[in-house]
Amino acid sequence: MIYLPRPANCEADSLHAQIAAVGLGTCGIEWQDDELGFRFDDELTAEQQSRLSAVVAAHDGSTVIAERAEKKLRAEQLVADSQAIVDAARAKRLAGDPLTQQELAAIADIFMFQGFQPQ
Repeated sequence: MIYLPRPANCEADSLHAQIAAVGLGTCGIEWQDDELGFRFDDELTAEQQSRLSAVVAAHDGSTVIAERAEKKLRAEQLVADSQAIVDAARAKRLAGDPLTQQELAAIADIFMFQGFQPQ
């Protein structure tokens, strides 16, 4: 296991991709508060360890983290915007009335995005 300091804006998927892109292959990463432990199938050479250190030190997942947060915020807003429409649709259905396309779309939004965790 190789332990290195954990970058401030570390993001798992992009870090794995960056490590694979420099030819180190796939690895398991043990995530700790202030450091990361890297496990490879084969022992790394000194040159490969140097490349790993450089990749980890340069890693900045802030863009991916920000995009994920933006998607989550958009999903939460869709749910909030749809809730009143869904509540009205529920009353219409209980009364036996047909639903509009907008009401059906709002119901779909609630089902798709309630508790949504973007990847």
